Amino acid sequence: MSPKVSVVVPVYKSADTIAELCERISKSLDSKKVSYEIVLVNDGSPDESWALIQSLAKANSAIVGISLSKNFGQHRAILAGLTASKGEWVVVMDADLQDSPEAVAELYKTATKRGDAAVIANRVGRNDGKANSTTSKYFYKLLAKLSDIKLDGEQGNFGIYSGALIDSVIAMGDLDFFFPSAVKWSGFRHSTLDVERSTRDQGESSYNFKRRMALALRVLVVNSNQLLRFSIFLGLLVSGLAAVTAIYLIIANLVGAIQVAGWTSVMVAIFFMGGTLLVSNGVLGLYLGKVFDASKNRPRFIVADSVNLK
Repeated sequence: MSPKVSVVVPVYKSADTIAELCERISKSLDSKKVSYEIVLVNDGSPDESWALIQSLAKANSAIVGISLSKNFGQHRAILAGLTASKGEWVVVMDADLQDSPEAVAELYKTATKRGDAAVIANRVGRNDGKANSTTSKYFYKLLAKLSDIKLDGEQGNFGIYSGALIDSVIAMGDLDFFFPSAVKWSGFRHSTLDVERSTRDQGESSYNFKRRMALALRVLVVNSNQLLRFSIFLGLLVSGLAAVTAIYLIIANLVGAIQVAGWTSVMVAIFFMGGTLLVSNGVLGLYLGKVFDASKNRPRFIVADSVNLK
């Protein structure tokens, strides 16, 4: 019989937290007498995470362990867990214990009561640290400003999702898979539940400003053509500045301020053509690069090993 709830957890450098995580999830769902499985996805973690996952899975048949062949990134690891999950409902959460394991049962209760396809945790009292909170804030602001997918900075992966929604997310062929945008794009009705965000006691987030901005750029290219429109705007702006510069140089040439013959026409051409071509070609290159990557038809993740995977 399929479990009522599958809890999918991407694991990277989390050897210090996953044992406690599994214990607290189990207590939370056992208290509500809900059948469950915990799907731990080792995303090429360099620490002892996989060895610990194997040990936990051998001791508890409700724990499914999956090890990817290398580090594919958090969201592809989530996709691997979603693909392996068997539950009628699927919870996605982080392994660092900032997503409260005790909230899993409450999410399930809320989802079944409201009848929504998803209930997403609205993180209250975030304790991510000032630097991480700032980068997260600007990350979501950039996505909301430029993409066609509106995301909330107070919401992340943590939430519970119906089997139908998860099936639609798995069916998406995005090479640069980003779980929150896939959920929003699917169009299923969802609601939120306030969940207290715990302090991170072990390790530190690997999502610094640079990594967040790189992820934002990849997500924008996949989900929106706004960068192409922006390149047109920037090209027009550069052309306008070039026109103003051209007028100045022509006047300067007429009054004799420029003594070198032909210098004016050369500089105007360089300003006008160089700026617009470099900007537009760079943006086009991003999109063509994504088309090239997609044409390779490579898998988004590779499972190297597993425990209790049926």
